[in-house]
Amino acid sequence: MLLFPMERLVFLCTPKCGSTSVHQAYAPYAAVVFGGHPRLKHLRFKRYERGIAPLVGSDIGSLETVCIIRDPVAHLRSWYRYLRGRDRHDRPGSHHDRTYEDFVEAFLDPDSDLRIRTQYSFMEDDDADIGVNQIFALDHIERFVCFMNERLRVRVSLPVMNTSTGESPALSSELEERLRERLAPDLALYEAVLKAEDGWKNPDRKFEAQTTPEKGMTAMASVDQYLQRAKRVRKSDIAVRKLKRGIQRISGRQAMRGILTRNNMSNPNDSPQASSGPGPFDAQERLPVRPYRIHREDTSHSFGTPSDRSSVRLMRIWRSSSSTTARRTARARSHASTRERMVESP
Repeated sequence: MLLFPMERLVFLCTPKCGSTSVHQAYAPYAAVVFGGHPRLKHLRFKRYERGIAPLVGSDIGSLETVCIIRDPVAHLRSWYRYLRGRDRHDRPGSHHDRTYEDFVEAFLDPDSDLRIRTQYSFMEDDDADIGVNQIFALDHIERFVCFMNERLRVRVSLPVMNTSTGESPALSSELEERLRERLAPDLALYEAVLKAEDGWKNPDRKFEAQTTPEKGMTAMASVDQYLQRAKRVRKSDIAVRKLKRGIQRISGRQAMRGILTRNNMSNPNDSPQASSGPGPFDAQERLPVRPYRIHREDTSHSFGTPSDRSSVRLMRIWRSSSSTTARRTARARSHASTRERMVESP
């Protein structure tokens, strides 16, 4: 359900009547959006009149209610395709293996576990009459879009979303006659809505235009705030993605350098224990906790060669790495290069 208090408009989302597309298109312009759960999104008129209308009408005034309906038989067929595609084989009471005739039989049976409301029951009030002020037909959805764009002073086109695909099963003549008899109020209302060019207006609930409330947020102001909030969220998402990619790149480089270092040290002659000559450390001596301090404190040797610079880089990687194997490999590589420098220096 979408509320536009400044425009004095309420859109009631009839199930399986393009409500997802309308929600997607006009939700940024709405001051209040009911969604997240089918019971909130598809709030029927009776519950709106009991719970929401008193809260809004005390300060703002009455709001015009609008909804969309479709052919009642096609509406029930869409429910069948939706439930059949959603349910699993192992789910209790699954509709996956149920035929369309069995589905209609369950719909006509008042004692069945199938709970599907008709469109007429979605729009009726406490007196079992139509309570919605204006109704549009899904077959002429362009009329509804023109009405909404003119009322909200926007230019929006509806996306095609949440369409249930599948075959159109047929019914026996006897079962179809029983179904049409059950849906007689819905069929009569649908025929009247189809004939109305600008939407069917309820003669028992005529909505009178009122002045715009002094306080509130218009549809354009709502969408500007929505776009600014979406922009901030998008920027934060981009920053998080960049940070994740950077971490993955660093982790990949560390792992690759660790592999290359282990391959280079696979020869026993290249290992630190096989090196001979004087050095700052003994083979059995425990290595320092912060090896890179050795390079900074030892000023008797120059560190301009590429091999020395690579050792320093490996030490920095070792400091930022959380992998124990990578730390040990980088520490051994630096230790070996330090030994070689001490041996070659005069």
